[in-house]
Amino acid sequence: MRVLPLVHRPTGLPVDVVLAGPGLEVEILSRARRLPVDGVVVPVVDVSDLVILKVLAARPKDLDDVTALLRVHGERIDHTRVRHVLGMLEEALGQSDLVPEFERRRAQALG
Repeated sequence: MRVLPLVHRPTGLPVDVVLAGPGLEVEILSRARRLPVDGVVVPVVDVSDLVILKVLAARPKDLDDVTALLRVHGERIDHTRVRHVLGMLEEALGQSDLVPEFERRRAQALG
C-alpha cells in the first residue's frame, strides 16, 4: 500500500492518508464513510476494514491497535467479514497467520 503519514500541526494528531490501488484497497475505499473534517469531506475507513489492514500490517503497534479497536468497537466490527477477508489474504499471500492473529487479539479484547 501507499501510505502517506502526516501530522496535524495544531493538535499533533497523526493521520495516515492511504492512496488506494486496485483490488482490496479499492473495495475498502468504496466502503469508507465520508465525514466532514474542518469543512472538507474525507473518506474514513470502516472499522472492520481498519482491523483487517492492521492485522495485515502486523507491526506490534498495529496489533495492539487491533486489540483496542476490538475492545472499543467490538459490536460494530463485522467479525465474519474480517475472518473472510483475512482468509482470502492468507491464501493469496501463502500465509496462515492472519486469522489466528485476529482470533488471539479478539480473545485478548474479551478479557
